[in-house]
Amino acid sequence: MQAELGDLFIDAALRRGEPGSEVDNLNSRFLIETHSEHLILRLLRRIRETTEGDSDDWPAALREACPGGIRPEDIAVLYVKPGDEGAEIVELPVTSDGDFDRPWPSGFFTERAKELY
Repeated sequence: MQAELGDLFIDAALRRGEPGSEVDNLNSRFLIETHSEHLILRLLRRIRETTEGDSDDWPAALREACPGGIRPEDIAVLYVKPGDEGAEIVELPVTSDGDFDRPWPSGFFTERAKELY
């Protein structure tokens, strides 16, 4: 269910309406705080599928709402870590391959490593 929320957020944020309609280029933005690796992995998967031109298994409503798919510049993944002078916000850049340009901070999403290796 958490992964399905990823598709819902993509649809809501990137939905394109008919030119001139109320939802034409609506460009909704969300600030989502999550500890759900499933949600993050769904977003990364959809970016990878967009890059590969493979949206065959996307729900029909998502393909219709986002015919151009989702690109790395459509999302920002941030985490907060303790710094010398308080909290520090760090961005994890996303690649067009649907992965991160740098590794997750230590202790986050350790179950992913267990599943992949």
